[in-house]
Amino acid sequence: MNLIRKGLVTHFDLYELAEARIERGRELAHKYGLEDQVTFNQGNAFEAVTQPGSYDFVHWNNSLHHMMNVEDAVAWSHRILIAGGMFYMDDFIGPSRFQWTDRMLMVANRVRSALPVKYLINPYATQVNEVQGWKGYMKGVLRSIKRKLSAKYPLIGREIKRPSVESMIEMDPSEAADSANILHQVKRFFPNAQITLTGGVIYHLVLNDILANIDERTDRHLLDLLMIIDDLCSDLGENHYATALAIKEK
Repeated sequence: MNLIRKGLVTHFDLYELAEARIERGRELAHKYGLEDQVTFNQGNAFEAVTQPGSYDFVHWNNSLHHMMNVEDAVAWSHRILIAGGMFYMDDFIGPSRFQWTDRMLMVANRVRSALPVKYLINPYATQVNEVQGWKGYMKGVLRSIKRKLSAKYPLIGREIKRPSVESMIEMDPSEAADSANILHQVKRFFPNAQITLTGGVIYHLVLNDILANIDERTDRHLLDLLMIIDDLCSDLGENHYATALAIKEK
């Protein structure tokens, strides 16, 4: 809908399996006055759209990594595009089922071990609600550290581990099911794709569960340093996210 609001796209056919998500989408379309520019379809897009050359734009927004078979999904994207049509994705392309590489874990754990304790307070702990206001919360955190009251304000562990494949499937069978295959298949079907690697070892693996503890203003120096480390990881080939833009050749 943001692409429509910015004038980059005139109309979207959106596909979703969950009725609740479609209802949420309709609410947003109504809020932005885009009801006539968005068509919601509840169902499987692979089964509903089979005619080659049906669309001039295929957009995957953090959904391609939920496909059980990425090869089929990208092949379908290529098939339904007209010649000269555009493929665009912004997605998680890291290890399938979050089976982090040894280097990802080494860097992530060294960074996590260097963070002050105040950043490791569990932001989702129910006890946090007992403290009124952000300033009061931070004062309470500092007092708890001094008094060793970590039991009241549980800490998130410093060590990051690979989840088991079994636990990932139990949590969500589609989560990063075939994500490590995404860039390979994009390059295969769209050889001219412009791929931009956007990192993620730090901002996703290290900060995902503690970002609420970091203030963008007062902790800006820390964030800048962490993003430099993230960029270095990306340069070494360790990435969690990427964008890809391609035109289907005639």
